[in-house]
Amino acid sequence: MTNRTNPVVAAPAGAAAVRPGAGRITAGIVAVAAILPYLALKTVWSFGGTIGLADIGAADEDTLRALNLLTFGMDLVALVLALAFTRPWGLRLPVWLVILPMWVGTGFLAPIAILVPIQVLILGAEAETAGGPVQPWVYAVVYTGFVVQGLALMTAFALYARDRWPWLFVAGGTARGATYSLQVVLAWGAGVFCVGIGALRLLWAFGGTVGLPGWLVAEYDATVRTQTGVFGLACLVAAAGLAGMLRGGPWPFWIPLAAAWGGAGVMFSWSIWSTALTLIPNPFGGPVRLAAVPALTDLFATLAAVVVGLTAAFLLAERAALAGQAGEGAAADGS
Repeated sequence: MTNRTNPVVAAPAGAAAVRPGAGRITAGIVAVAAILPYLALKTVWSFGGTIGLADIGAADEDTLRALNLLTFGMDLVALVLALAFTRPWGLRLPVWLVILPMWVGTGFLAPIAILVPIQVLILGAEAETAGGPVQPWVYAVVYTGFVVQGLALMTAFALYARDRWPWLFVAGGTARGATYSLQVVLAWGAGVFCVGIGALRLLWAFGGTVGLPGWLVAEYDATVRTQTGVFGLACLVAAAGLAGMLRGGPWPFWIPLAAAWGGAGVMFSWSIWSTALTLIPNPFGGPVRLAAVPALTDLFATLAAVVVGLTAAFLLAERAALAGQAGEGAAADGS
């Protein structure tokens, strides 16, 4: 019989049994190599070592120890993910165990991969003299590692996703299942906040001061403006990506999915991090005076990112169900 299943959602049989290719293995190994120096430093600091610290007394601060343990744990998760992307057992991991940490990790690492080269071009050698409780060479080692780690980990994940969920990488319309109307409502709500916050952050990046107190305006140097601009663009990209996922089009589905994924990830991860560093005493400047408008934009950016993520999850779950039905139909037609 002729196979009449929708090619948009039909998944090849045995996709879950695909063995990692050379590209996925290489990207995973590079990610592991980039992660290890950071983990080594965090291990030393967690046990009271002072290598690389400009302020030796900082090693005894409880907040820095807690921050070291937190970031050590985050990078340890990244290490496990990188290994999972290189091994066949990685395809058998529960979806949430891969998606959630990878979404947060993408949100943290993607801006760094963009910003560090830009800052090096703008500041040159001064980019390494960032101050704080650590020596300049630590910044060079850590942030170079973050750039390589981010690019390698995201490459490995993209290849992993292509093997595990091949239906994400074909062109065609979107899945309009039982929750589609709800998805549209949620997308509009989140999209309004994404566009509004993105426009405001871009205004600040280009010199606008609406909503910024005078003491904070003085802190907006070239580095901060660049970071703010990247965050603003991420907000707009998240909104555009979610709209593209819901509307469908001639493009491969992974393009708007990647936009919504990356944009919302940046919004969630860096808003949470910014809020934590603002409110909790730490060697990097917190707590500081709270600026109402920036704090509110962080709050609403976090909430909007969660809504974007949940809306995309609904859509992907329905698309995955259609892919499974199409695969069963193809098997039946071939029998």
